[in-house]
Amino acid sequence: MGSFAELIAFRLLIKRPKPDFVLFFIACTLSNLGYLTLAISRTVPEALLANKIVYLGGIFLPYFMLQSIAAFCNFKLPHWLEIVLLVFSFIVLALTFSAGYSQIYYRNVALGEYMKVRYLWKSYGPTHIFFPILLFTEIALAAFLVLRAIRKQRDVTLHTTILLLWGLLFSVG
Repeated sequence: MGSFAELIAFRLLIKRPKPDFVLFFIACTLSNLGYLTLAISRTVPEALLANKIVYLGGIFLPYFMLQSIAAFCNFKLPHWLEIVLLVFSFIVLALTFSAGYSQIYYRNVALGEYMKVRYLWKSYGPTHIFFPILLFTEIALAAFLVLRAIRKQRDVTLHTTILLLWGLLFSVG
């Protein structure tokens, strides 16, 4: 639970952390907790619940990363864009929560095991495509902001933008 430790350290070391940073670490912690719960789940319903916890953190993680990068780059996202991204995120979250009750997000699920670690085997339903679209959109926007900051070095140092781009490129996947 490294992300939980980072959240605590972040809170202790920084007097007034920006809400986006705190929410980023909370989403990361939630997602990691979901992965841990999935790995030790014993039944398909437990695994589906764990998977929903993964998505609860994972759907909002790119959004908070985008907000954090925008803050680092001294850029304010348009309010309408924030609303659109959040509404789309909640729609995707609702679709993920339908797993186990409907076949619109996952057609079939089964519990698999590899080296005593369990995983959820799934075949995707017709609405699963919305999560990669959301993920790609938020990552592309974040990359655009970093590249914009590199071009306008008066706002952010080149060192900071290179670190942001590095983190962005290697956090996806």
